[in-house]
Amino acid sequence: LFVVSRNLAINAFRKTMREIEFAERLRVAETPLLTEVLNEPEEPEQYLVSLAEEAIELLPPRQKEVYLYHRHAKLTYEEIALKLNIGKESVKTHLKLAIRSIKKHLLEKSEMTLLVAGSFLRFF
Repeated sequence: LFVVSRNLAINAFRKTMREIEFAERLRVAETPLLTEVLNEPEEPEQYLVSLAEEAIELLPPRQKEVYLYHRHAKLTYEEIALKLNIGKESVKTHLKLAIRSIKKHLLEKSEMTLLVAGSFLRFF
């Protein structure tokens, strides 16, 4: 009985902390996110493409170069290494970091958009 009541108290505390964090994140980013959600294109694919392009533009120069050569020019690791005069493993590392950074950017942006949209749905 003690363990059950302790676990229920811990769960209630965690839930309260998540709600507080949610409210703080919403307050901090409220204005830019509102305009982003309202200006979002009607096509979800267009929105995702624009977010991906934005993420690529934010990459460091070498990662951006490697990513564009590999994904858009369809060059192999060896071809990129020769073109940029770096090692094959460096190409692999730069590509891995670039993809990780792009994914993180996409997740952050889409999470924040969903957060704002979800908070508006509660009011209606």
